[in-house]
Amino acid sequence: SESLRQIRDHRQKLVIAYDSEWMYPFPDNPTIRQILSYQFAYLYDDTIVEIVFLPKGNKRLNISDAISAIYCYYDSEAELVSLDTRKTNKYKAEIITSKGFKAEIYDSYTEAKNAAGRTGKVETFQDIPNDRYISICLLCHVGLVDITAFDKTNLRSSILKKLSSIGKGLVSINDIPLHVALLREDEHHKRILPIKLSVRDTFCQAPADFKSLEALGDSVGLAKLMLDPDKEVDKNLKGRMGDVLLYEPSLYMEYASNDSVVTLLYAASLYGANMIPKITI
Repeated sequence: SESLRQIRDHRQKLVIAYDSEWMYPFPDNPTIRQILSYQFAYLYDDTIVEIVFLPKGNKRLNISDAISAIYCYYDSEAELVSLDTRKTNKYKAEIITSKGFKAEIYDSYTEAKNAAGRTGKVETFQDIPNDRYISICLLCHVGLVDITAFDKTNLRSSILKKLSSIGKGLVSINDIPLHVALLREDEHHKRILPIKLSVRDTFCQAPADFKSLEALGDSVGLAKLMLDPDKEVDKNLKGRMGDVLLYEPSLYMEYASNDSVVTLLYAASLYGANMIPKITI
Protein backbone atom coordinates (compact mmCIF):
# COMPACT_ATOMS: atom_id res chain seq x y z
CA SER A 1 0.00 0.00 0.00
CA GLU A 2 1.04 3.63 -0.47
CA SER A 3 1.13 4.31 3.28
CA LEU A 4 3.41 1.33 3.85
CA ARG A 5 5.75 2.43 1.07
CA GLN A 6 6.01 5.84 2.70
CA ILE A 7 7.29 4.42 6.00
CA ARG A 8 9.87 2.05 4.52
CA ASP A 9 13.33 2.50 5.93
CA HIS A 10 15.78 2.67 3.04
CA ARG A 11 18.87 1.75 5.03
CA GLN A 12 20.05 -1.60 3.66
CA LYS A 13 20.70 -4.20 6.37
CA LEU A 14 21.22 -7.89 6.82
CA VAL A 15 17.96 -9.05 8.37
CA ILE A 16 18.32 -12.28 10.35
CA ALA A 17 15.11 -13.97 11.47
CA TYR A 18 15.43 -15.92 14.69
CA ASP A 19 13.44 -18.49 16.63
CA SER A 20 14.25 -21.09 19.29
CA GLU A 21 12.90 -24.46 20.31
CA TRP A 22 12.88 -25.48 23.95
CA MET A 23 11.22 -27.81 26.43
CA TYR A 24 10.58 -28.07 30.14
CA PRO A 25 12.74 -30.95 31.41
CA PHE A 26 10.82 -30.86 34.68
CA PRO A 27 7.08 -30.55 33.92
CA ASP A 28 6.34 -29.47 37.49
CA ASN A 29 8.83 -26.58 37.24
CA PRO A 30 8.04 -24.28 34.27
CA THR A 31 10.76 -21.82 35.34
CA ILE A 32 13.53 -24.06 33.97
CA ARG A 33 13.88 -24.35 30.20
CA GLN A 34 16.13 -26.64 28.23
CA ILE A 35 17.03 -25.04 24.91
CA LEU A 36 16.96 -27.59 22.10
CA SER A 37 18.01 -25.44 19.17
CA TYR A 38 18.41 -21.93 17.78
CA GLN A 39 17.09 -21.35 14.26
CA PHE A 40 18.08 -18.47 11.99
CA ALA A 41 17.19 -17.53 8.42
CA TYR A 42 18.25 -14.75 6.07
CA LEU A 43 17.94 -13.86 2.40
CA TYR A 44 20.96 -13.96 0.11
CA ASP A 45 19.82 -12.68 -3.29
CA ASP A 46 16.81 -14.94 -3.97
CA THR A 47 17.94 -17.76 -1.69
CA ILE A 48 16.68 -18.43 1.83
CA VAL A 49 19.62 -19.50 3.97
CA GLU A 50 18.70 -21.45 7.11
CA ILE A 51 21.15 -22.04 9.96
CA VAL A 52 20.46 -24.14 13.05
CA PHE A 53 22.66 -24.24 16.15
CA LEU A 54 22.36 -27.21 18.51
CA PRO A 55 23.66 -26.48 22.04
CA LYS A 56 26.05 -28.94 23.63
CA GLY A 57 24.44 -30.19 26.81
CA ASN A 58 23.01 -27.28 28.79
CA LYS A 59 25.43 -24.73 27.35
CA ARG A 60 23.52 -21.88 25.72
CA LEU A 61 24.48 -20.01 22.57
CA ASN A 62 26.07 -16.59 23.02
CA ILE A 63 24.29 -13.98 20.89
CA SER A 64 27.59 -12.37 19.82
CA ASP A 65 28.99 -15.72 18.68
CA ALA A 66 25.79 -16.41 16.73
CA ILE A 67 25.93 -13.04 14.94
CA SER A 68 29.63 -13.46 14.15
CA ALA A 69 29.20 -17.00 12.80
CA ILE A 70 26.19 -16.07 10.65
CA TYR A 71 27.84 -12.95 9.25
CA CYS A 72 31.03 -14.86 8.40
CA TYR A 73 28.89 -17.41 6.54
CA TYR A 74 26.98 -14.60 4.79
CA ASP A 75 30.10 -12.65 3.80
CA SER A 76 33.07 -14.81 2.77
CA GLU A 77 35.25 -11.69 3.01
CA ALA A 78 34.16 -10.79 6.54
CA GLU A 79 37.77 -10.51 7.61
CA LEU A 80 38.18 -7.53 5.27
CA VAL A 81 35.51 -5.54 7.13
CA SER A 82 36.68 -6.66 10.56
CA LEU A 83 38.95 -4.42 12.64
CA ASP A 84 42.20 -5.11 14.46
CA THR A 85 41.69 -4.30 18.15
CA ARG A 86 45.31 -3.17 18.39
CA LYS A 87 44.27 -0.22 16.22
CA THR A 88 40.80 0.43 17.62
CA ASN A 89 41.57 0.11 21.34
CA LYS A 90 41.88 3.46 23.08
CA TYR A 91 42.52 4.12 26.76
CA LYS A 92 40.95 6.86 28.85
CA ALA A 93 43.05 7.83 31.86
CA GLU A 94 41.50 9.52 34.87
CA ILE A 95 44.15 11.96 36.01
CA ILE A 96 44.12 13.70 39.38
CA THR A 97 45.11 17.37 39.25
CA SER A 98 45.10 20.22 41.75
CA LYS A 99 41.73 21.26 40.36
CA GLY A 100 40.18 17.78 40.50
CA PHE A 101 39.92 15.05 37.87
CA LYS A 102 40.45 15.26 34.12
CA ALA A 103 40.30 12.61 31.42
CA GLU A 104 42.84 12.13 28.65
CA ILE A 105 42.89 9.61 25.80
CA TYR A 106 45.95 7.49 24.94
CA ASP A 107 46.81 4.95 22.26
CA SER A 108 48.43 2.48 24.66
CA TYR A 109 47.50 1.12 28.06
CA THR A 110 51.01 1.74 29.38
CA GLU A 111 50.86 5.44 28.51
CA ALA A 112 47.42 5.77 30.08
CA LYS A 113 48.44 3.93 33.24
CA ASN A 114 51.56 6.03 33.64
CA ALA A 115 49.51 9.20 33.25
CA ALA A 116 46.84 8.04 35.69
CA GLY A 117 49.32 6.96 38.34
CA ARG A 118 48.50 4.55 41.14
CA THR A 119 45.33 6.35 42.18
CA GLY A 120 43.81 7.03 38.77
CA LYS A 121 41.65 4.72 36.69
CA VAL A 122 42.13 3.54 33.11
CA GLU A 123 39.15 2.62 30.94
CA THR A 124 39.45 0.74 27.65
CA PHE A 125 37.06 1.57 24.80
CA GLN A 126 36.79 1.04 21.06
CA ASP A 127 37.30 4.04 18.79
CA ILE A 128 35.44 3.04 15.63
CA PRO A 129 34.22 5.41 12.88
CA ASN A 130 30.48 5.30 12.40
CA ASP A 131 30.78 4.29 8.75
CA ARG A 132 32.66 1.09 9.67
CA TYR A 133 29.68 -0.43 11.49
CA ILE A 134 27.76 -3.29 9.89
CA SER A 135 23.97 -2.98 10.19
CA ILE A 136 22.21 -6.16 11.28
CA CYS A 137 18.57 -6.58 12.26
CA LEU A 138 17.51 -9.48 14.49
CA LEU A 139 13.90 -10.28 13.66
CA CYS A 140 11.72 -12.32 16.04
CA HIS A 141 8.07 -13.07 16.68
CA VAL A 142 7.09 -12.50 20.31
CA GLY A 143 10.81 -12.15 20.88
CA LEU A 144 11.13 -12.03 24.66
CA VAL A 145 10.91 -15.80 25.06
CA ASP A 146 13.49 -16.36 22.31
CA ILE A 147 16.02 -13.64 23.12
CA THR A 148 16.19 -14.81 26.73
CA ALA A 149 17.13 -18.25 25.40
CA PHE A 150 20.64 -16.99 24.65
CA ASP A 151 23.52 -17.37 27.09
CA LYS A 152 22.87 -14.87 29.86
CA THR A 153 26.50 -13.71 30.16
CA ASN A 154 26.30 -9.92 29.66
CA LEU A 155 22.98 -10.43 27.82
CA ARG A 156 21.06 -8.07 30.10
CA SER A 157 23.65 -5.28 30.10
CA SER A 158 24.44 -5.49 26.37
CA ILE A 159 21.00 -6.24 24.89
CA LEU A 160 17.97 -6.73 27.14
CA LYS A 161 18.04 -3.44 29.02
CA LYS A 162 18.12 -1.62 25.67
CA LEU A 163 14.92 -3.26 24.41
CA SER A 164 11.33 -2.11 24.83
CA SER A 165 8.13 -4.16 25.01
CA ILE A 166 5.30 -3.25 22.67
CA GLY A 167 2.42 -5.58 23.41
CA LYS A 168 3.99 -9.03 23.20
CA GLY A 169 6.69 -7.75 20.87
CA LEU A 170 10.24 -6.81 21.83
CA VAL A 171 12.09 -4.11 19.89
CA SER A 172 15.03 -1.72 20.06
CA ILE A 173 14.17 1.95 19.79
CA ASN A 174 17.79 2.79 18.95
CA ASP A 175 20.52 0.73 17.31
CA ILE A 176 22.67 -1.24 19.77
CA PRO A 177 26.44 -1.13 19.12
CA LEU A 178 28.16 -4.50 19.55
CA HIS A 179 31.79 -5.43 19.03
CA VAL A 180 31.72 -9.15 18.32
CA ALA A 181 34.82 -11.27 17.97
CA LEU A 182 35.60 -12.48 14.47
CA LEU A 183 35.46 -16.24 14.88
CA ARG A 184 38.06 -16.72 12.17
CA GLU A 185 40.64 -14.61 13.96
CA ASP A 186 44.32 -15.53 13.73
CA GLU A 187 46.45 -16.71 16.63
CA HIS A 188 48.31 -13.45 17.20
CA HIS A 189 45.69 -10.78 17.78
CA LYS A 190 41.97 -10.27 18.02
CA ARG A 191 39.77 -8.88 15.28
CA ILE A 192 36.22 -7.68 15.79
CA LEU A 193 33.13 -7.07 13.68
CA PRO A 194 31.60 -3.72 14.66
CA ILE A 195 27.83 -4.27 14.58
CA LYS A 196 24.91 -1.91 14.93
CA LEU A 197 22.12 -4.25 15.98
CA SER A 198 18.45 -3.44 15.70
CA VAL A 199 15.78 -5.76 17.08
CA ARG A 200 12.36 -5.98 15.48
CA ASP A 201 9.31 -8.14 16.13
CA THR A 202 6.74 -9.21 13.56
CA PHE A 203 4.11 -9.23 16.31
CA CYS A 204 4.30 -5.44 16.01
CA GLN A 205 3.95 -5.62 12.22
CA ALA A 206 0.66 -7.51 11.97
CA PRO A 207 -2.99 -6.38 12.18
CA ALA A 208 -4.74 -6.97 15.50
CA ASP A 209 -6.62 -10.10 14.44
CA PHE A 210 -3.75 -11.67 12.47
CA LYS A 211 -0.81 -11.71 14.86
CA SER A 212 -0.24 -15.46 15.11
CA LEU A 213 2.63 -17.07 13.21
CA GLU A 214 0.07 -19.25 11.47
CA ALA A 215 -1.68 -16.15 10.14
CA LEU A 216 1.60 -14.59 9.03
CA GLY A 217 2.55 -17.83 7.27
CA ASP A 218 -0.78 -17.97 5.45
CA SER A 219 -0.23 -14.41 4.21
CA VAL A 220 3.06 -15.40 2.50
CA GLY A 221 1.89 -18.84 1.36
CA LEU A 222 3.80 -20.82 3.95
CA ALA A 223 1.52 -23.02 6.01
CA LYS A 224 2.23 -23.95 9.61
CA LEU A 225 3.90 -27.34 9.60
CA MET A 226 2.61 -30.33 11.52
CA LEU A 227 4.75 -33.10 12.92
CA ASP A 228 2.02 -35.61 12.09
CA PRO A 229 -1.25 -35.39 10.09
CA ASP A 230 -3.16 -36.67 13.10
CA LYS A 231 -3.87 -33.68 15.37
CA GLU A 232 -3.62 -35.66 18.59
CA VAL A 233 -0.32 -37.26 17.57
CA ASP A 234 0.93 -33.88 16.42
CA LYS A 235 0.07 -32.31 19.77
CA ASN A 236 1.75 -35.15 21.64
CA LEU A 237 4.94 -34.86 19.56
CA LYS A 238 5.13 -31.10 20.11
CA GLY A 239 5.19 -31.81 23.82
CA ARG A 240 8.17 -34.13 23.31
CA MET A 241 10.37 -32.13 20.94
CA GLY A 242 13.50 -33.52 22.56
CA ASP A 243 12.47 -37.01 21.43
CA VAL A 244 11.66 -35.73 17.93
CA LEU A 245 15.16 -34.21 17.68
CA LEU A 246 16.74 -37.44 18.91
CA TYR A 247 14.80 -39.94 16.80
CA GLU A 248 13.57 -37.89 13.81
CA PRO A 249 16.22 -35.17 13.30
CA SER A 250 15.21 -34.40 9.69
CA LEU A 251 11.57 -33.89 10.71
CA TYR A 252 12.69 -31.79 13.66
CA MET A 253 14.87 -29.51 11.52
CA GLU A 254 12.15 -28.97 8.93
CA TYR A 255 9.58 -28.12 11.61
CA ALA A 256 11.85 -26.00 13.80
CA SER A 257 13.17 -23.86 10.93
CA ASN A 258 9.74 -23.05 9.57
CA ASP A 259 8.88 -20.29 12.06
CA SER A 260 12.00 -18.21 11.40
CA VAL A 261 11.39 -18.50 7.64
CA VAL A 262 7.79 -17.31 8.09
CA THR A 263 9.01 -14.34 10.11
CA LEU A 264 11.65 -13.51 7.48
CA LEU A 265 9.31 -13.72 4.49
CA TYR A 266 6.54 -11.78 6.18
CA ALA A 267 8.84 -8.82 6.93
CA ALA A 268 10.29 -9.00 3.41
CA SER A 269 6.78 -8.91 1.93
CA LEU A 270 6.15 -5.62 3.74
CA TYR A 271 9.47 -3.84 3.43
CA GLY A 272 11.59 -5.69 0.88
CA ALA A 273 14.47 -8.12 1.29
CA ASN A 274 17.01 -7.12 3.94
CA MET A 275 15.26 -3.84 4.68
CA ILE A 276 14.78 -2.96 8.35
CA PRO A 277 11.15 -2.91 9.45
CA LYS A 278 9.77 0.07 11.29
CA ILE A 279 9.25 -0.46 15.01
CA THR A 280 5.53 -0.90 14.47
CA ILE A 281 2.88 -0.14 11.86
